[in-house]
Amino acid sequence: MTISYQRDVQDLISRSVEITYDEFTSGTALNAIKLPDNATVVDGTYWVLTAFDSGTSDAVTVTFNGLTLINDTDAQAKVRTAFTMPTTTEADVDKVSVSTPTWVQATLTSVGTAATAGKIRIEVRYYVRGRAFVQQS
Repeated sequence: MTISYQRDVQDLISRSVEITYDEFTSGTALNAIKLPDNATVVDGTYWVLTAFDSGTSDAVTVTFNGLTLINDTDAQAKVRTAFTMPTTTEADVDKVSVSTPTWVQATLTSVGTAATAGKIRIEVRYYVRGRAFVQQS
């Protein structure tokens, strides 16, 4: 069997967004980054740039296409956390690729008094299947 050589090469694309405390409604998913059709997520990072300060606790969850990439991470301290990418089941691995535009979403869950400070950054790295940026010889 002969493998056909593909000259097209996809580059990784990085998109990021910064979200402040006043853009969130506790417990409600916020559309953060829209990925195009045929996107495949490779990895990503979540940062707390400014600690949130609600009375008791602030936790952020980042999801994409039914996958939880960041799960209830404490937002009351500065932190940088890599996405947890699926590796265990075929169904979960299939969810990193989408055929239609899909949102990466962030949800803040606050307990206690309302936050008066807080800022996060979400960065997603992905490629688009079938979209060639360069060709190799």
